[in-house]
Amino acid sequence: MKTQFIHLCFAVSVILLGFVVASCKKEKSETIAATTTQSDEQLVNNVHWFMDAAKDVKEGKILKSGEKMLVDSAVYYISATLNYKYCYQAYNYKSREYDTVYVTIPILANEGKTLIVDALYGYNQAVQKLRSNHMQIASPQKKLLGCMVSNVGFTSNSDSIHIKIISLTGVGVVPNVDDQPAWPSFWYQQNTWQCNGNASIGAPEILRRNLIALNIPANCRVWFPTGYSIKVYDDPTAYPDPFNGPIDNFCDYKIYYARTSASAPVLTDAVKCIETQPVVTYGSEMGFYTQGINQIIGEFLTSVNKDFKDILVTDFDEPIPNTSDYRIGHRIELHYGDASWDCWETTYPCAL
Repeated sequence: MKTQFIHLCFAVSVILLGFVVASCKKEKSETIAATTTQSDEQLVNNVHWFMDAAKDVKEGKILKSGEKMLVDSAVYYISATLNYKYCYQAYNYKSREYDTVYVTIPILANEGKTLIVDALYGYNQAVQKLRSNHMQIASPQKKLLGCMVSNVGFTSNSDSIHIKIISLTGVGVVPNVDDQPAWPSFWYQQNTWQCNGNASIGAPEILRRNLIALNIPANCRVWFPTGYSIKVYDDPTAYPDPFNGPIDNFCDYKIYYARTSASAPVLTDAVKCIETQPVVTYGSEMGFYTQGINQIIGEFLTSVNKDFKDILVTDFDEPIPNTSDYRIGHRIELHYGDASWDCWETTYPCAL
């Protein structure tokens, strides 16, 4: 798992000493600057320091201090701490909700820095606002999936910056199908059913579960300090399978796709049900699409040197322009970024 981070490495002992006595007197200003690339363990330790210091600020244990940090480092550690402490990987959600909050952090504009205590106040404000919005989501089954934190510019008098935080929350839980009859088939649409009528779950949820199992390691926790990016695959016909012979509606593309034509004016239930029953030609349909999508995203992640975070499979059913035909299929939304490992901590993430 790649972990390329060129951010600050906290001078932890100096900072801790400064904060221990900060309630008694104001310390001299110490600049905390970016230094070397951090190991995963160092990053986890520094995030824990930021998290614990923010808790102290919230409880009134730390007063104003002269200690400073770069503005970019403040944004980075707000992002890293939110994603480390509160964001779950591979939550088996049924739907998703985005939300946006803003906080303001005073800065020393002529130095490109902020007081550490102001960065900690900003983090606490972000948590409070995210928690307030999170509580308004009606479902009792919800988990924060990721946060994107960015500096969106100065306030009008240029003595502070606005920090924008976009949160993504998974809502609801996909039913467990492990106890269902062997070799079921699943309708191609989200949140639908097995083709025998059982379970409110469709093929997209099964594909997501399969792909997560292939890409999220189980031995250590994986998290994304700086959030994630999104790549969408919305044209299955761009990914034909070269080994399946003539193009028709069965496993001709690595992403599920079918269309009507003069010879097939109606798409039957057999086309719209994705089988898990193994066959001689290509295993099962579900396995074929799982491997096909995994190959597509794997080649992309390798090309950009990024890591898998999450994947969403959605469906479409739409007319084909300038024809009387229509098409159905799957769209893929890949979430990816720079991952880090946590093999030393077992209590996080926690509920927001």
